[in-house]
Amino acid sequence: MLRKYSLSLILLCLGLLVVVSACGTTANGTTSTANAGHTPLASTAIAQPTTAPVTPTPGLTQQYAFTAQDSGKTIRYGITTRFSLSLNQQQYPQQKLQLSCEPQGALGSVTGAPSVAPPLYAVRYQANEAGTCTLKNGSFILTVVIVQ
Repeated sequence: MLRKYSLSLILLCLGLLVVVSACGTTANGTTSTANAGHTPLASTAIAQPTTAPVTPTPGLTQQYAFTAQDSGKTIRYGITTRFSLSLNQQQYPQQKLQLSCEPQGALGSVTGAPSVAPPLYAVRYQANEAGTCTLKNGSFILTVVIVQ
C-alpha cells in the first residue's frame, strides 16, 4: 500500500515539475527568464510594451563636452540639457570665465563637472529656460542658444 502511494506521489511530483518548467518556455521552445520566479495570475497573453527609438530633435547639438578647440561655435540645446566645458587654467583662468545670458538665468552652473587633470579645469552647465548665452574667457567664446 505504501509503495502504491509512493509511486503516485512521485508521478504527481514529476507532473508538477513538467508544468512548472513549461511556464518558462516560449512558443518556439526557448526558455524565457523575463518572469522567472513569478507565477502568472491568468493564462492570458500580456502585450509587451514597445519603445520607439529615441530620435534627436532636428537642429539641436548632439555634443555635450567642449574644449578650447570649440571656440567660436554656436550650439543649440533644449531646456534641461547639460554640457561641460574644459579649459586650460594657464591660457583661460577659471576666475576670468564670464557667462552672460538673455534672459539672465537661462543657463546655470551645476555641480558634477567631469574630473580633469591640471592644468585643465572643468565646469558644467544646464539649460534652464529659452534664451541665448555667451561663455567668454580671453579669446575663447561659445554661444549657447536654448530653445523650448
